[in-house]
Amino acid sequence: MTPTQRYIIVLLCVLLFPLWSMAQSTHFNHTVKKGETAYSLARIYKITIDELYNLNPSAKQGLKAGEILRIPQQVSNENQQGFHTIKPGETLYRISIIYKVSASEICAANPGLSAENFKAGQVIVIPTATTSVEPPITPVQPEVSTPQPTPNRLQPKCREMHKVRRREKLSKIAEEYAVSEEEIIAANPEMKEPEYELKKGSFICIPYKKQAEQAPKIPTNEELFPPKAEKKSMEYIKIAVVLPFKENNTKSAKMIEFYQGLLLAVDSIKNSGVSVEIFAYDSGADAEDMTQLLSTPELKKVDIIFGPMYASQINTLSKFSKKNKIKLVVPFTGQSDEFYHNPYIYAVNAPKNDQYHEVNLLAESYFVNYNHIILDAEGGNTEGKNLTDGLKKVLKAQDREVATMSLYSDETTLLQTLNPVRKNLIIPNTSDLKVLNKLFPLLKNFSNKHPEYQISLLGYPEWQTYTGIYSSYFHIFDTFVFTTFYRNAANQDVVDIENKFTQWFKKPMFASYPRFGLLGFDAGYFFLKGMSQYGKSFNDHILQVHVKPMQHAFRFQRASNWSGFINREIQLIHYTTDQRIELIKLKR
Repeated sequence: MTPTQRYIIVLLCVLLFPLWSMAQSTHFNHTVKKGETAYSLARIYKITIDELYNLNPSAKQGLKAGEILRIPQQVSNENQQGFHTIKPGETLYRISIIYKVSASEICAANPGLSAENFKAGQVIVIPTATTSVEPPITPVQPEVSTPQPTPNRLQPKCREMHKVRRREKLSKIAEEYAVSEEEIIAANPEMKEPEYELKKGSFICIPYKKQAEQAPKIPTNEELFPPKAEKKSMEYIKIAVVLPFKENNTKSAKMIEFYQGLLLAVDSIKNSGVSVEIFAYDSGADAEDMTQLLSTPELKKVDIIFGPMYASQINTLSKFSKKNKIKLVVPFTGQSDEFYHNPYIYAVNAPKNDQYHEVNLLAESYFVNYNHIILDAEGGNTEGKNLTDGLKKVLKAQDREVATMSLYSDETTLLQTLNPVRKNLIIPNTSDLKVLNKLFPLLKNFSNKHPEYQISLLGYPEWQTYTGIYSSYFHIFDTFVFTTFYRNAANQDVVDIENKFTQWFKKPMFASYPRFGLLGFDAGYFFLKGMSQYGKSFNDHILQVHVKPMQHAFRFQRASNWSGFINREIQLIHYTTDQRIELIKLKR
């Protein structure tokens, strides 16, 4: 290239840069992680499942870990938060420059993000800016004379146009020309676009080095991320319990039992030298009652809140906890979008769709060698169909067949459906007791004629309530029940807690599934022990909090860098053919 040609290219680039389009990207990329579903991604990114499917038609057949999805970007103006997928070589500082948001605000909006897990492919939320972007650190140096171009009306701003090589990074280009990355970005405004990428063969402007000025030092990720919370134990913890205590009905009685179980947990933790102050508030029944309660000054001073019971109150209480940075443990319902947007919230019971996906993963792990059969019961409920439809997608993605049978299948149909060599796993598309009333006689007659067939069942948490009627059939047909809770009445620790409950409160716990007194104890003891051990760094060590559950086990994980924690623990109760009951804890 002749000097004249180079000069013309430089001049054209300089003149065209101000006209560069700053159009907002309409989508960003998300790399699917194991356990994620279309349902959870729609909640995380505040979109509908149909919007997800429109950009990713193959997602209708199920999601695969490692798959890259296009997510619609919902930002309509610069005052609305959006999402950004970290690109290779990108730093926190560069992202803050692109979006004109301070690094500290990005860190605060993404509490699950750290210098250690800041890597390409991660999605982060970009908050609306409230402060100016932190300037880079500029070291003080003596003035150095740098050759500058002779003044000229047509003098270009670029001392050279660099042609990008294959896989070349901005840091290497800056090093080659002895200028900073920030100076190159300033000379090439298109680099500030979220979707900009260095491409082989493209030209970028290399600016003149500023006279008597050293390039600013760009802060590293380690320098910009706030220091981790100190691992320091808490010796004094303030708890608030916000539940409908005054309704004078069965629901209210169960909430009181939950609170009483929590009191037993407080008593147990006090034996380790921790002081606990507990406040109980009646939540009322609706959002208006909750709003009125939250005006109580003492609530802003507690460390953790347990409640509410009603799903309609979660949104109001969640916003209060987020604003005041108070941990909020929701022990009952799992149906709320707040679990995906409040980093201070903990869902003891995962949303049903998340639970079902965890169960579906068993098809490719624990039940990998089984012949899978869906029992299509007419009138099966929506939740059951969500489970079995998801199972079909998981198995289809592995090129494995799924058979279907009905409650009215005759012997010939069953012989065609069941496998005489492999174990057969039958999964009903409903938890309804009426279905079992018809299924067990059907299977019993078939097994009497064909004992060589191995038949197992996979059932729902509700099946625990049917053991009084069908315990013998559960054992005969090698039944597995997936659940988030299990009370072993023969466990001495459980016996001791229940006896202590009766001694303290002059009545036994309700014979319900689950037992609310044990739930109160498990949830209370888990969080009190974790907070007493790790203090402000509790969230960083939540997977290291180990307690012996009486009924509920916990494995809390964030759904995203900005979400709350969801309990992912799923267990199998196995009613074996030799009349044993075993609890299977799944390895992950």
